[in-house]
Amino acid sequence: CLTRSIRRVGSERFDGDDRRWPLHAAAGRRREAEGFLAMIVAVISGGRSPERDVSLISGAAVADGVQRAGHEVRAIEIDAEGCWFHEGTELELRAGHGLLDAEVAFPVLHGPFGEDGTIQGLLEMLDIAYVGSGVRASAVCIDKLALKQLLAHLGIAQVEFVALTRA
Repeated sequence: CLTRSIRRVGSERFDGDDRRWPLHAAAGRRREAEGFLAMIVAVISGGRSPERDVSLISGAAVADGVQRAGHEVRAIEIDAEGCWFHEGTELELRAGHGLLDAEVAFPVLHGPFGEDGTIQGLLEMLDIAYVGSGVRASAVCIDKLALKQLLAHLGIAQVEFVALTRA
């Protein structure tokens, strides 16, 4: 459910990194459409990762689903060099100024610069709510060894593992 995974900077903190922001409390410009409040959703895909092509396909599917659910989509494509585009125009990102008047961002990025906390940090700097894990959770979880060591430190049961390094 989109409602349960939206985050917003400055909202009440839970669980350290968890910045939940309920959908019904969303600030911004909402329009009433077919008996519910529609939102403007920035769907972000592409990126600098080698998984860019997969992200573009995933992003198109997410944008289609969000639009079919009655929300307005602002599709954003990040090119292989890291430049952000909307409808062919390069975007100028400024801290605290949001993203194309969207009320929430839905990053559909894979690998480095997408699942590692960097995009989440940037969205927080832009002051826009976003779907998914926060900066810290993303950064820890992309580093599988760091995650396994953290779980072991916390006494959470897991399968045994061995860390391999290059000699």
